[in-house]
Amino acid sequence: MNDSPSIKNRKAERESISTLLEFRHLRYLIAVAEEGNITRAARRLFVAQPSLSSQLKSMEDALSIELLVRVRKGVKVTPAAEVLIAGARQILALLDEVIAATLASHHEAIAPLRIGYSPFIDRALLQTVHR
Repeated sequence: MNDSPSIKNRKAERESISTLLEFRHLRYLIAVAEEGNITRAARRLFVAQPSLSSQLKSMEDALSIELLVRVRKGVKVTPAAEVLIAGARQILALLDEVIAATLASHHEAIAPLRIGYSPFIDRALLQTVHR
């Protein structure tokens, strides 16, 4: 399938934007949305408030959309942010599942090794195997 130059440009733009967003950015946005306040979200996330504000601004710049509207007592999420937050929750839940499955498969794969031997085998041979 041959894509036109404009479709290729849009694909490249989307790919470059997605590399600018990290899991922590998604967590930050969710926390701010749940708290309704950047300062409270920063405390909850154990990050400095100016740093969190800067990260949120960089997300908005990367996406070229407004995610938060500053109001008198905090912030409100925009409809675009609601879509991003819903997807972010799914992504983070899937990430948790993948990590749990990875750890579970690792623990299953490393079962204890049990070696049986006959009492008729020379003990000196067993000493070399044991080391």
